Amino acid sequence: TCNHAYEAALFYGSREVRVDHLIYALTRVAGAAQVLADLGIRPERLRKEAASAIAAETPAAPADSQSDPDTSDELESTLRRTSERAQERGGLAGVVDLVRTILSAGR
Repeated sequence: TCNHAYEAALFYGSREVRVDHLIYALTRVAGAAQVLADLGIRPERLRKEAASAIAAETPAAPADSQSDPDTSDELESTLRRTSERAQERGGLAGVVDLVRTILSAGR
């Protein structure tokens, strides 16, 4: 899912990989989309909303001068909190942990 978020950021010419890109990626990975649906979140609708948020950002640079996007501080913090959440329950971080972390942040 993180790789798909990076690819989305690169495609849209974003300077950073943000939580919006990660949310979009969650809807594009079949297993993650199923977890969203199981939690009562409609992946199709979420994908459209995330894509709109991503597209609203002005590209960082022209497409022909692309450089690799960095990880945003917010995304790094989200991934760290997800890992901590999983450690507290004694397991490895998964999609459910990630979704709950994003939702607990008010996304």
